[in-house]
Amino acid sequence: DSVRMNLRIGVALVALAVVLSGCAAGRAFRRGEERGRAGDWDTAVAHLREAVQKAPERADYRITLERAMLAASREHVAAARGFEAAGQLDAAVLEWRRATEYDPTNRQAAAKVAELDRLIRERIEAARPRPPIEQFREQARQETAEPILNPASLDPLTIRFTSAAVRDVLGAISDLTGIN
Repeated sequence: DSVRMNLRIGVALVALAVVLSGCAAGRAFRRGEERGRAGDWDTAVAHLREAVQKAPERADYRITLERAMLAASREHVAAARGFEAAGQLDAAVLEWRRATEYDPTNRQAAAKVAELDRLIRERIEAARPRPPIEQFREQARQETAEPILNPASLDPLTIRFTSAAVRDVLGAISDLTGIN
């Protein structure tokens, strides 16, 4: 008799747990749908993920979650474009990353993340003060007269000397090339 009683209590507890988990999944699903209708896609996705975790067998929950994730991705893409247009690249990168988290198949968002990361690194590098040796090199380039003959030039060079001494010919070549 006590074995039957324990068995009934055990079955009742299991049934209660199933009902309560179904209720929790249903509550999370309803919250997710409500947040989705309100346009709060990030929160909607969080609630719908909870619902799918609690009731993974429910295809309607999974489908609604996928739709919410795509909507959240579109929302973040729009925000990223706005930040990018305003020149706020750090915020734009964050939004593009969120878009790829919700929709990993979005190649445009992944490419934008890489492009903006590169652009931000270039801006940081450009803003960084140059080492003194580079400043000295640049100053030396500016102070040194550029040779008249450019070694990279493909133009033919024709020079005629009539009755000139070898010393004058070498002096002229030295002046033209900047080699002394």
